[in-house]
Amino acid sequence: MSVIKITPVVLCGGAGSRLWPMSRDEKPKQFHALFNEKSLLANTIARTPEGSYSGVTFAAPIILGNASLREAFEIEANGFEAAPSRILLEPSVRDTAAAIAAITAFACKQDPNSILLVLPSDARIDDHEEYRRTITKAAGVVRTSNSIMTLGIRPSRPETQYGYIEQGEPLGEVFSVQKFREKPDLETAQDFLSSGNFLWNAGIFMFRAGRLADDFSKMQPEIWKHASASIENAREDGVFFYLNEVDFNAAPKLSMDYAIMEKAENIGVVPAHFDWDDLGSWSQLYESANKDEQGNAVFGDSIVVESQDNYIRSDGPLVAVAGIEGLTIVAEDNKVLVSSTQKSHLVKEVNAAFKNELRSKTSPNKDDLKRWLFDKALPFWASNGMDFEFGGAHEALSFNGTPAPHSKKRLRVTARQIYCYAHASMMGWQGDADKVLRHCLATLIDTGWHQEGGFIHLYNPDGTVQDQTRDTYDQCFVLLAMAWLWRSKKWPEAHKWGEKTLAFMDEHLADPEHGGFFENLEKASPRRANPHMHFLEAMLAWYDATENVEYLDRAEKIVSLFVNRFYDA
Repeated sequence: MSVIKITPVVLCGGAGSRLWPMSRDEKPKQFHALFNEKSLLANTIARTPEGSYSGVTFAAPIILGNASLREAFEIEANGFEAAPSRILLEPSVRDTAAAIAAITAFACKQDPNSILLVLPSDARIDDHEEYRRTITKAAGVVRTSNSIMTLGIRPSRPETQYGYIEQGEPLGEVFSVQKFREKPDLETAQDFLSSGNFLWNAGIFMFRAGRLADDFSKMQPEIWKHASASIENAREDGVFFYLNEVDFNAAPKLSMDYAIMEKAENIGVVPAHFDWDDLGSWSQLYESANKDEQGNAVFGDSIVVESQDNYIRSDGPLVAVAGIEGLTIVAEDNKVLVSSTQKSHLVKEVNAAFKNELRSKTSPNKDDLKRWLFDKALPFWASNGMDFEFGGAHEALSFNGTPAPHSKKRLRVTARQIYCYAHASMMGWQGDADKVLRHCLATLIDTGWHQEGGFIHLYNPDGTVQDQTRDTYDQCFVLLAMAWLWRSKKWPEAHKWGEKTLAFMDEHLADPEHGGFFENLEKASPRRANPHMHFLEAMLAWYDATENVEYLDRAEKIVSLFVNRFYDA
């Protein structure tokens, strides 16, 4: 028989609300590394590498997730073993039925006979070889019987946080599905476990695209109509495929189990013989984690004294515990969670309460913003953003924090870094602002200052001059930088270079007849308001730094120029 081609489809829309505060809207749990150095999403893709395996060929994966996560997907792409062929972006969360209907419509446009393997993005499966054998077995049944095949996990405990699949009649090595069961209470889960006839529903299933398209059109025509239209009217941007917002948002909001799986015929299940965990709660993470002799699973900077059987995770602050037992403690994103590990399912309610509190706030929290600035942004750009080899600051960074390719550096970017770190130093930032300021100041003087006076416009990534144009716009950025550097550090060279810049502008760029400044040394027209706005900004900064009224006089002349020349009443 011919090789079976399977396209993995990774659903990446879960919020992971039971793993708050680590898992949050802008970075849900599938983007976190929870059991090795890769994210859960990257691990999911690695389990079905592109290429042939024992009678099947895995195609490049398709990913589906929310449009708000585009940046997260771009960052994650660096760690993928197989680059996705497409990343479909939902404009909103309409539950799994609309999402899978859209994927099915997308696949049918290419080939209605294609076999799709739908995978959640956030499970742990260590035995990849047995996993692929199970997938291969299911694929053979799909091709010969046109069925929908699911994967079921043999339960190891009476779990109340998973759905279950009740096995029906044996069909060779697989079984028919008797019924899908919702998450049970503890007593029911114990009955399921003792009967031996129930499997955990792993959310993994496989089907021929045309078969599921028929099911949707018959059982859920509204979902199918709107999901199909969202594909037809989608917008492409490289690998990203934006589902049409109006069409997709009109689709009814239903789960795939309720919309199709509980109603469709010819559905089978393959009992899986590999360990599986959806890592959906802190208690599950604790169970799967490596522990010390006292049963503590510790991640990050922690001190543990006479404590046992705890899950402790910190991304930033030192967490110290003493004399405690059976707790989950997570410190991340300026938030701290303390919970009984056995009752960690309640974290979902904590997350809901937190979101309600956020919605009730009318303005950002100043302390949170300052912590982000001091603990995240300033240290990150002070290290990753500076080019300590060739001078100045990088124009841009890639999503993994390395310098993005760029053909030039703007002098005013380096000047702005001086403003930022001088201001931050005055606000009390304890990082090495002096290192950044000395570095940027040296670049301005050594590379930026033209031998005939004035600061140049552009220099090359290797530190050589690219564009010697000396215009008013760039000089004003330097003036502002020197004002803040003098105000913050009182370095004599800051005052010196501020005065030199102002003297150059007075001599070569000022318009004594009409006021203000020319655009550049060529005295080109038209003349813009924007450089004059920045000159006003710089003069006010110099007055704040020195209380010299001469700077206020200059500022007043620019205000007059604005009123008389730039403002259209």
